[in-house]
Amino acid sequence: DRSSSTKIKDLKIGENHTISIIPTKYQFPRVRNLPNKVNKIDLNQKIALIEDRWNPHIVASLNGQDVKVAKVEGEFVWHAHDREDELFFVIKGCLEMQFRDKIEVLKPGQIIVVPCGVEHRPVATEETWIMLLEPHGTDHTGGVKTPLRQDQIKRI
Repeated sequence: DRSSSTKIKDLKIGENHTISIIPTKYQFPRVRNLPNKVNKIDLNQKIALIEDRWNPHIVASLNGQDVKVAKVEGEFVWHAHDREDELFFVIKGCLEMQFRDKIEVLKPGQIIVVPCGVEHRPVATEETWIMLLEPHGTDHTGGVKTPLRQDQIKRI
């Protein structure tokens, strides 16, 4: 609805993409690609484009949330997010989610939601493919300064 009471802002991103920022009742604005198409996303194809580890890429956005994919291997940093919950879904491999008081092991097809404020560290002893669901603009290290930190999350 583009009525005068709704302030939608269209932004040109690169040569081939336009997005609209749409005010919503959610904490974050809704971001949608234009034109308003419904397309399937092949996660295997998207992940095949990723060469490095611990560098999430956005594959979709909905209701103020980004759907991200990443290849991970080794240890990430201990961190927490003050305002954001995170959902981790294992596509391939095995992910250990370490907490200060326990470790949860995730296999393909399993998810875990890490509530905001909970310190955690993802660890993968082998190449592991994950999908993340988290609010747009979430700093994937929770603000921890580390060489693994990505200041810009790329959309693929």
